[in-house]
Amino acid sequence: MKPVLDSFFKYQSLGNDFILVDWSEHSPSDVASFLAHPSWKEAVISLCKQHKGVGADGVVLLTTDEKTGLPRATMYNALTGNDGKFCLNGVRCLAHYLGNNASQSGQHAIAMGDEVIPYNYVPWAQESISTHHRPGFVVKTLPIRIEDEDLTGHIVDVGNLHLIILERRGPGWLKKFGPLIQNHAIFKQGINVTVACALKKTGSYALRTFEHGCGLTQACSSASLAFLSLLFHHGALVVDQQTQLKQPGGVLSGHVTADGLISLTAPASTPYRGQLQAPISL
Repeated sequence: MKPVLDSFFKYQSLGNDFILVDWSEHSPSDVASFLAHPSWKEAVISLCKQHKGVGADGVVLLTTDEKTGLPRATMYNALTGNDGKFCLNGVRCLAHYLGNNASQSGQHAIAMGDEVIPYNYVPWAQESISTHHRPGFVVKTLPIRIEDEDLTGHIVDVGNLHLIILERRGPGWLKKFGPLIQNHAIFKQGINVTVACALKKTGSYALRTFEHGCGLTQACSSASLAFLSLLFHHGALVVDQQTQLKQPGGVLSGHVTADGLISLTAPASTPYRGQLQAPISL
């Protein structure tokens, strides 16, 4: 049976919400044919519209990885319908879905992009999901001039690119300057922009992200991974040091494990399941 977009699950993690579609039972060739058709991008953009569609930051598609047989997650951006490459809030939502619908608790793994992401799902611990990652690669630090403002940014690659700016800036500033930075000539493929600052006397940090293909978001866990990778790279984060990252959508906990992985923990939930009145098919 060929894929049909007729039902979905609505999911959220840290306020980052997704339309989750399960096509894991369909053949890779049938899925590839559907995704190559223009109607797929159109469907993603239409469904994600806040007032005229379901409303979401993106569509998370569950398929089966051909090489490993693992569940594969692909996140398609709300604004463009393009493959978002790497989305850890989307992975967390999929882990929750698998835990509840495939009876998967304990340690498992999900493929996304070129990565295989191990995770632990603990349903009785406020439905917390921990994912485990190699630290991102700190590409370089560079000065950026936007309008009349001079900034210093740190580029970190965690599977997608992030520019981390270590300054206290409000959402109004990021909403204005985020698109300008993303469209700067030096970022030809675009980039996610995050501002981060330490919160006094708490040992935690405040993060806010303007995502490529999505805009200002409630939370971004790949940005959290990039930020913790930057701290670890500079010796500001040591093994087993628990760190809280506070974002508008909620709090994520992170630490470096004894084997050098960065572990991220946050909850996920599913508000509802939906059925489309007009199914989308080829």
